[in-house]
Amino acid sequence: FIREIYGFAKENWKHISLRAVSIGVWFSLVALKGEKIGRCLFSSPLFDMKRMICSLMVASRVTEEQLEKEKIIKSDFGQTLNWDYFVFARENPVGTIGRTSVFYATGDELIPKSEIDDFANNNFCRLTVYNGGEHWIHKENDLRIMEEWEENEIENFTD
Repeated sequence: FIREIYGFAKENWKHISLRAVSIGVWFSLVALKGEKIGRCLFSSPLFDMKRMICSLMVASRVTEEQLEKEKIIKSDFGQTLNWDYFVFARENPVGTIGRTSVFYATGDELIPKSEIDDFANNNFCRLTVYNGGEHWIHKENDLRIMEEWEENEIENFTD
């Protein structure tokens, strides 16, 4: 679906940007690997799906061998672990992309700061760390701060 939207945008506009949040970042970057993206704005981004799945496996006390053997395991906390999905995530890390700005809240309970730092350093990203907030930016003040960040990043972007 993401590639279809990108194809439509490519046919109709000269410059294409990407705005994504959380797991949408990973799905978008995997789907658009090799495509030209002029500008990216990401908040609470998930860059390493394999790490996320491995964290869920550890929390569920499931080994890679168990998952490979059983193929699908339902965790105690409601997440379903799927071997094929794990293999896909392992084989599809996100790569280098165009100009990117990242908004990260220090209270993010799902994405470790080290993952954000690694991606930002390897991709020469502009990183804004918001002291406060959570993974799901939803409180009025947090939304206002993220909106200000978005406006600032868009205003200060030059081709």
